[in-house]
Amino acid sequence: MISWSAIDYRKRPKALYYYAKKFFHPVIIVVKKSDDKVKIFGVNDYPTPIDGNLIITTFTTHGLKKFEKKIPATLEKNSVAIIFEGKLENLEISKPETDYIRVKFESNGKIISENSLFLTEPKFLNLQKFGIAYRFLKAGEDEYILKMSSKNLIKSVFIYFEGLDAKLSDNFFDLHPDEPVEIKINSNATLQQLLNSIRMKMLT
Repeated sequence: MISWSAIDYRKRPKALYYYAKKFFHPVIIVVKKSDDKVKIFGVNDYPTPIDGNLIITTFTTHGLKKFEKKIPATLEKNSVAIIFEGKLENLEISKPETDYIRVKFESNGKIISENSLFLTEPKFLNLQKFGIAYRFLKAGEDEYILKMSSKNLIKSVFIYFEGLDAKLSDNFFDLHPDEPVEIKINSNATLQQLLNSIRMKMLT
């Protein structure tokens, strides 16, 4: 079943489509604030346990890394469990308009789930003017890789190509400091056409 909330009349994905791919994934890391504490839950819908490391990082929206910790953890099969609990002050959180928590679960050298906790509403975040570095690579027939990175947080990035049809593997995402992303793009346009037509919108 599909909803018009997820695609438009031309079957182009909307934001819900990309978010649904993430929140229906079998392995999810959930971060919640409870008073002055943070709780991190691991969700594993697979029939086998997953061994790995929970990586907790505190960033500022301007790109400063204030805290980082790696904790060995096991996500038991078909389970939901707290895998970390701690006070905000111990994670060096001091300003909710700039400080935020980034979490990842790593297994066998691969990030299999990631999430973030912002401590205020997006409109109250102290965001810098965006500075995104990006480049295209030809990956195959009608297939490209868009590599993107930023020194500071870029919130809610929306990529589109003016006048062109293109299928993106991800969209409507946050770009985190020094955390490059790769987006697969399928289009019958040329590389030069993609370069000329790419447009980005984000929260400012």
